[in-house]
Amino acid sequence: GLTIDELAATVKLPEHLAHKPHLREYYGRVDWAVRAYFVGTLGWFDGNPTSLNSLAPDEEAKRFIELVGGVEVVLKSAEKARADRDYQWALQLVDRLLSLDPGDVTAVTLKAAVLKEFAGQQINCCARHYLLQCHKELSQSD
Repeated sequence: GLTIDELAATVKLPEHLAHKPHLREYYGRVDWAVRAYFVGTLGWFDGNPTSLNSLAPDEEAKRFIELVGGVEVVLKSAEKARADRDYQWALQLVDRLLSLDPGDVTAVTLKAAVLKEFAGQQINCCARHYLLQCHKELSQSD
């Protein structure tokens, strides 16, 4: 009865396996495998009726940003998350801004910086490389 996100957040290797050097998540990750298995066996629908008619990302972002007090509030929250090294949250906030305005130079610059810093925390080579590649692409779009 769990959603894809709930499963990805809760399924872990058993403790006696998690610390074995040959099972460290250098290449794959358990949460990625959980998501792949879920989608491959159950499809895109997560069981939540809200998901049947989701708002388009730009419309959802517009409403979210309006609800929390505007672009400046979201930008400041993203900058605070970056300063706190809460990189995933910073990226999710910046993506809301970019859904609303993909050309927002401040948001693009912030996302590029966060991607680079987040990459430095990754043990997984695929995640690290992808974060760095996206940082590079955003940095070159200036």
